Amino acid sequence: MQYDVVVCGGGLAGVAAAVAAAKKGSKVLLIEQYGFLGGCATLGLVNPFMKYHLNKNKLLANKIFLEIIERLKDNGGAWGEPPQFFDPEVLKGVLFKICEDMNANILLYSKVLSASTENGVIRSIKVSSKEGIKEIKGTVFVDATGDGDLAASAGAKWEYGDGEVAQPMTLMFRIGNIDFKKFVEYLRSTSDCSEWVNLNYIEKCVEIGAPFSFAGLSKAINKYREDFPEIPAQNKVFFSTCFPRRGEAFVNMTRVQILSGLVSRDLTKATIMAYWQAYKLVLFLKKHVPGFEEAYLLESAPIIGVRETRRIIGEYVLTADDILKARKFDDAVAAGCYPIDIHPMRPSDKETIMKGPPPGDYYEIPYRCLVPLGLKNLLVTGRCISATHEAQAAIRVMPIACSLGEAAGYAAALAVEGNGLVREIDINTLQKLLDYRRR
Repeated sequence: MQYDVVVCGGGLAGVAAAVAAAKKGSKVLLIEQYGFLGGCATLGLVNPFMKYHLNKNKLLANKIFLEIIERLKDNGGAWGEPPQFFDPEVLKGVLFKICEDMNANILLYSKVLSASTENGVIRSIKVSSKEGIKEIKGTVFVDATGDGDLAASAGAKWEYGDGEVAQPMTLMFRIGNIDFKKFVEYLRSTSDCSEWVNLNYIEKCVEIGAPFSFAGLSKAINKYREDFPEIPAQNKVFFSTCFPRRGEAFVNMTRVQILSGLVSRDLTKATIMAYWQAYKLVLFLKKHVPGFEEAYLLESAPIIGVRETRRIIGEYVLTADDILKARKFDDAVAAGCYPIDIHPMRPSDKETIMKGPPPGDYYEIPYRCLVPLGLKNLLVTGRCISATHEAQAAIRVMPIACSLGEAAGYAAALAVEGNGLVREIDINTLQKLLDYRRR
C-alpha cells in the first residue's frame, strides 16, 4: 500500500510526527514494533517527563506535546504545575486517541527491517508482521526508531556513543505497598537524603497524596553494600516518581554499562542483569529501610531503557557548545533547557555529568539536524538526530523528542506537497505550522 508519510517508531517522537503529518492532510502510517504507543513513557515506565519549561509560564515544548499533557490532565493522568508526573496507562489511551482523531493509521506488532533505496530516495521499506514480510511504499519516511534503524538501512552515516561505548541502559521498575509516612519519619531521623531533597515538601505531598521525586539512602547503601553486590555502585536510590495514595514508586536505579542497544544478545543480557538489580534492591529496601517492610516488586518495564545508540549524521551536527551557550538558529524547530546528562558509562566512571545552558536560558535545535546526509526523502527525529555524544545527552529526553517529532511530521507533509524532497521545504512555513517563535 502507498502512503504519503510513513513514520517508523511509535514513541512520543513518532506519535507527534504521525499526528502532525496527518493534521496537514497527509495519508500517514505509524509503525510500532510493540503493542502500545509511547515507547519509553509507557513501555519503558520512564517517569516523570524531564524539564520542558523555564518557569510555569514559559513552556519550551511544541504544541503536540502540550496537547498530550492537556489530554492527560483531562483524564486524570497528569500532575504538577506544569505537569511532569503522569500515569502511563492513561497515556496509552491518550496516544491512541490523538492518532485516531487525526486519522493517522497505526500498525502495531510490526518491525521495520530494511529500506529499498534508489539514488538517495527510499522507495519502500520491508516490515516484519504476523502475516510475514510486508512491503510498504511511501513518498516521505520518518525514522523515529530511536536507534536510527531505518536511516542506517537506507545508507545514512552514523556515529555511536563516545566512539567506543554508549550511555548505560536502565530497566525502570515499580515498587508497591510502601508506607510513605513511616519512610519520611525514617528520613527525618537519619538525614539520609540527597542535598536537593526537601523533606518538608515531601511530607506535604504524602499528606495530600501528591506525587514527588526522591533521591538518597546513600548511608544505608554504603552500610549494607556487601549484602547486596548486585545493586549498582552509586551513592543514592532515585525514586523518579512516588504516588503516596497508591503507595507506589517508579524507580530509576538499575544500570548496565558497556553493552550495546544495537545487539540483541547485549539487550538480552542487559535486561536480565537489570532485572536482578531491581529484584535485589527491593529486598534491600524491605530489610533495611523503614516503610518498605511490606513492599514488593510490582512491575519491571516491558522494555529496557536505552539512552543512546546511533546518532545519524545530518546537515548540521548539534554540539555541546550549542547546548552550553544556549545557541539559537534561524531554522530552529524545537527548544530545550534540559542539561547534558551523561551517566557513568564505564565501571571506572564515578559521577554523572550534568551541565547545561545558563540559568533562565535555553538552546534551540535546527531543522538541519533532522535531515540525514545523502538521503532525499528521509527525516530522522527523536534521540537519533544529528548531534554529538554530549549534545545528544541533553536532547534525548521525551518532551524534546516529542517536539522534534512534530517538526519532522509537518516537514514531511510539506515535502509531500512539493516534490518529496525534505531539503526543499520552506522553513518559514514549517515554523508557522509549529507556531515556533523565540521563547
